Amino acid sequence: MPATSTTIERLPDDPWIHDRVRAHTPTRINERIDAATEETVVRYLRSGRKAIERRLRQLEREWDIDRVLVAAFAVIGGVLNEIGPRRSRPLRWLGRSQVAFQLMYELFGWCPPMMALRRLGVRTQHEIDAERGMLIEALRILYGA
Repeated sequence: MPATSTTIERLPDDPWIHDRVRAHTPTRINERIDAATEETVVRYLRSGRKAIERRLRQLEREWDIDRVLVAAFAVIGGVLNEIGPRRSRPLRWLGRSQVAFQLMYELFGWCPPMMALRRLGVRTQHEIDAERGMLIEALRILYGA
């Protein structure tokens, strides 16, 4: 079984060290996401080659946290832009805070909505790629693919 991501994180050449989202996420949440990934890999390894291949196709379509946040910011910004300025002062402030959150995320790799999404299990691209790598390696070892 490949090393867990918490083990990999300690290696100096690991790209996850430069993953700003993981760096700003509490360790317990990172560990929970890593454990869920490992459980998924084990479950698919037990299910056979076709299941692994199906999971690899699913991973190609999985949205990472960057994509989820950008989409959410776009939707919220668009809605607030349409209804906020004309109807409500609190909605204008909500729109301004959304822009501030987006700037915070781009500059620092952290914003309050990111923490909520991480708690829900939304993964970074590095985490998705790690699962993909484990499954591809398993296919190669087990089935010579």
